Amino acid sequence: MICKRGISQPVYLTIFVIKTAVLEQALEEKRLVFQDLENARKLAQAELKEKGVYNWVKSLRALVRPFIAISSISFYILAKCSGLELTEFDYYLIGGVFTFYFGLRTIEKGLGRG
Repeated sequence: MICKRGISQPVYLTIFVIKTAVLEQALEEKRLVFQDLENARKLAQAELKEKGVYNWVKSLRALVRPFIAISSISFYILAKCSGLELTEFDYYLIGGVFTFYFGLRTIEKGLGRG
């Protein structure tokens, strides 16, 4: 039997099963990412509530991620302005930072988790 798209039904069903499996895997990966972020958030909150730790140590801990983000963005701007050639790895690193801070964080805040 031929479907509307000119594809036989067994082939159409196989494509459907593959697409479903890919979507399920993507949803599982998304769930794991949010679970990892939630665990990291709980750990960070527990670290901030530690007793016997100096406030400047807590502040230093809190500045690590923003420092990395600002450094990578500054490196990207410097590279673009000075004509420095970036490798594929550099673009992955900078893209990951941009995605985390300007993509995933925005989604989390929209969902009320950030």
